[in-house]
Amino acid sequence: MDPEARGKTTRIYRKPNTVHRGLTVPGHIDFILNEQRNFQVIDLQGLDFELFYHYRTQTQGDFWLRSYTVFFDQFISDGFNLTGFRGVPKYQTRNSVQWVSSNRDFSAFLTANYSSGYKTIYLGVPQVGSFMNIDLNLTYSGFWGMDITLGSRNLFDRDPPAYVTQSEGYDDNNGAHNPYGRMVFLSLKKVF
Repeated sequence: MDPEARGKTTRIYRKPNTVHRGLTVPGHIDFILNEQRNFQVIDLQGLDFELFYHYRTQTQGDFWLRSYTVFFDQFISDGFNLTGFRGVPKYQTRNSVQWVSSNRDFSAFLTANYSSGYKTIYLGVPQVGSFMNIDLNLTYSGFWGMDITLGSRNLFDRDPPAYVTQSEGYDDNNGAHNPYGRMVFLSLKKVF
């Protein structure tokens, strides 16, 4: 395929291909045509808020509680309110608890991420369920000034709710669902 025709198809415009030692090497990229157009009007109404509380003790350390929540009252597109329907959950929230010991050697961080379910237009899957996963980090900082963290993302290995009409098997449009299983990690951090 000639470079101009290939560019119209792929939106990547290149110099002509070359042959080197019997292998076809794609030509250098001249430019990539990446036009984004947004013609759809969306009217959003809702509320997002954050609650934060810090409690300090003399002997047990410091505690932080935080909650960030998004609530959609209206998500109007093409004259229809999609709130709680077709990939627009009514609620999404991220809640966390953090503790740091009084001597600052130990800390723990627990996070819960939640997204409410919603209805679909498909008879076979009339509803996509809610989704919650939990992350946990434990850190020790008293060894040569190094932070040693043992953590887990998706601690209970929760799968996103099934949505078989999507090619991935789950709804990846709203950012609240992800397919990542449990991941346990160990991190070492030293500042010089």
